[in-house]
Amino acid sequence: MNFIENYDVDKLKTADYNPREIKENSFEYLKESLTKFGICKPLIINKNNTLVAGHQRTKAIKELNFKNCPVFILNKKAELSDEIKFNLIHNSVETETSKNKISCDVPEKKFSLIAPENIQILKKGNGKIIKEIGKLINIFGEFGSIIINENGEVIHNNDYAYISKLLNKDLIVYKINNNDINSFNKYMNVDYGEYHYSNL
Repeated sequence: MNFIENYDVDKLKTADYNPREIKENSFEYLKESLTKFGICKPLIINKNNTLVAGHQRTKAIKELNFKNCPVFILNKKAELSDEIKFNLIHNSVETETSKNKISCDVPEKKFSLIAPENIQILKKGNGKIIKEIGKLINIFGEFGSIIINENGEVIHNNDYAYISKLLNKDLIVYKINNNDINSFNKYMNVDYGEYHYSNL
């Protein structure tokens, strides 16, 4: 796993085709979310520092003058076709087709690394999605994290937790206070734009 919690924001380079368009009001919600919760979902970058996932978050954190951000750096350079798949699969992870729980305690609003034996599978996920996530992990290394509440229940990226357990991979976890869950879900349910590849 190549995870860096405090990566220099100035080193980030956006992809030329920037695949997501976002409306101004949604972009303001994104900045509000980052101000309230911090960057609780790491960016994904290629071997050459180019963004694979997180273009709008990068734009927002630069406007907010964040100096550092959490990132996953892929173990192998992803070609354009792989980057597109990353964008599509990475966001399908948010469909939450499985249900999982973390059995160990971790601090709030910090990234923690946990072992796969601390992941409890409560409900199996969509086989097709799980298979595609697994393929990407096997080629490029771990690239995702999960968000949990105080009870250890995964509230974001359940399917990534599920595949981490199946592949016996360590997992990055970020915990949010139960009192903040409703507010967090409100921001997560905002339409942050659609993917398009017209700039290719």
